[in-house]
Amino acid sequence: MNYGTPAKTDRNAALIRIYLKAPTTLQALGDKYGISRERVRQILARNNVTFRYPTPDRERKFDHGAIAERYRTTSLTAVQIAQEFGCSNHTVSVAMAEYGIKWEIGRSHYSSITDPSLAVKMYEAGKTCACIAAHFDCSASTAAKFLRGRGIKMRRPGNRKTKVPWAQHEIESMLAMLHDGMTQTAIGRALGRGQANVSQKLARLRKEGVAV
Repeated sequence: MNYGTPAKTDRNAALIRIYLKAPTTLQALGDKYGISRERVRQILARNNVTFRYPTPDRERKFDHGAIAERYRTTSLTAVQIAQEFGCSNHTVSVAMAEYGIKWEIGRSHYSSITDPSLAVKMYEAGKTCACIAAHFDCSASTAAKFLRGRGIKMRRPGNRKTKVPWAQHEIESMLAMLHDGMTQTAIGRALGRGQANVSQKLARLRKEGVAV
């Protein structure tokens, strides 16, 4: 067998003996000897060692149930979940298939909406896509795609019934934030309204003689 350079002969020989003697993974061998999984594969392939493939009863490194539940209960993408668990995108996809979870087309476009239930409640309460977008710091089209993906029946743009009147406590909060130096965009995000809505309300208050 060709074990490589003399300085690495003992390590490579020991690595091959361990692989042939007992069930183990390439990653485990790499961790043991401080080399990459790919390097282990190259050493075994160079010495004509037959590779073993994972079997269903082998102990899993990652909890597929936890991975699948994370995808189902959040708006994170497969890539984000893989990074969170320290696994590959393929592992996420295998976990989802095992638990019967279907991919949500376009999820990557609205992954910034971190609280799906709140976004739905805001829209059902009469908030516009622009207001929801301001709250989650994304675009109005992203908010609209998210809601459609959740099966929400969308209102027609410009429908006057969708306008939400300003409550007194909202006006007081807006004025307090404005006096604290917050921008109109930041105020709108805090109140779940768009920047234009805040600007229009401030203009009306000035006409009514309110000190703004």
